[in-house]
Amino acid sequence: MKTENLWAIVPAAGRGSRFDAKLPKQFHQLGGKLVAEITLNKLLELSQIKKIVVVCDLKSDYWKNIETNDNARINYIAGGLQRAHSVFNGLQELCDLAKDNDWILVHDIVRPCFRREDINKLLKEIQTSNVGGILGTKLKDTVKNVENSEDIKATIDREHLWIAQTPQIFRYGLLKKAMQFAFDNALMPTDEAQAIEHHGEKVKIIEGFAGNIKITESLDLKLAEMILSLKGVMRVGSGFDIHRFEDGEYLTLGGVKIPFSKALRAHSDGDVLVHSLIDAILGAINAGDIGAHFPDDDVQYKNANSLDLLQNIYKLMSSKGYFLMNMDATIILEKPKLSKYIDEMKENIAETLSCSKDILSIKATTSEGIGFVGRQEGIACLCSILLDK
Repeated sequence: MKTENLWAIVPAAGRGSRFDAKLPKQFHQLGGKLVAEITLNKLLELSQIKKIVVVCDLKSDYWKNIETNDNARINYIAGGLQRAHSVFNGLQELCDLAKDNDWILVHDIVRPCFRREDINKLLKEIQTSNVGGILGTKLKDTVKNVENSEDIKATIDREHLWIAQTPQIFRYGLLKKAMQFAFDNALMPTDEAQAIEHHGEKVKIIEGFAGNIKITESLDLKLAEMILSLKGVMRVGSGFDIHRFEDGEYLTLGGVKIPFSKALRAHSDGDVLVHSLIDAILGAINAGDIGAHFPDDDVQYKNANSLDLLQNIYKLMSSKGYFLMNMDATIILEKPKLSKYIDEMKENIAETLSCSKDILSIKATTSEGIGFVGRQEGIACLCSILLDK
């Protein structure tokens, strides 16, 4: 994956003024381990990291009791007044080891929920870059500009807004120059990306994991504990199905017979919603696809009710210990309108999967007259699900 060395700097000198405790947040426990231990040991799992520089308060006795899986790859050095100063101290510590073209990974000590696969994805995306990039997530909530701590001044368009995360990875030489440039111009970047931006470079952002939270308030400890406990348990699945129209009197979608001048050509009842859901479940549990379980040349499935097929897949899913957390499906068709049938579709699926219909989202959209759907030759459905164990 790499042709240059990778070094890590972990700013850890802060106490966290918003954290309601006398003990710095990095020394609180999560599942029997200190936050700092979890973060450092997860970074040590990345074999490509040559050394980790932890920039901290060396006067604190807590660092003496930190247990890591590879002490030889960790250096502890004194932190600075602000985060930017601490990161710069880390860069100075590596000046005799790192080359200008090497990569520097900077990660908050109080982000223990990061995923190794996201770091590897980021490294892959920036390999040809002379700058680097960061992880982040798209902003989902409405954002308000508030003045005087209580009056809303404006609502901000969130379309282009992201939440920055760490790790952030940049070329060593560039990051060092950018940090020095910030200090020389009385700028105090709140993260490494901002220092790079001040220096006039464009930073790439890669979508990361929403659970990669920064422990800032005491409640975040509980959230982090929950996220870490779910590691390796949740599974995501996606499904797609498509069918042509033929002469008929109704369509079957979500087990609902919808009056229409056409029907769906299929071996079973052609229920694209349920078929895409079945494929999504099978994908999530790594159990093949709908064709492998219900072949279209098997007479026993001729004109089959797709909800019966879903019932069989539900039993398979349950036997593996999984249950449905949520479903999001989009049916793509020009006609007929489906809005008055969607609630009944949800009820049918919820009954079949023994779940609440509140976790089921079913939407319908047109293709704006484009393609086979636009020509009213057939319909399609996309479905995404999340399973938990």
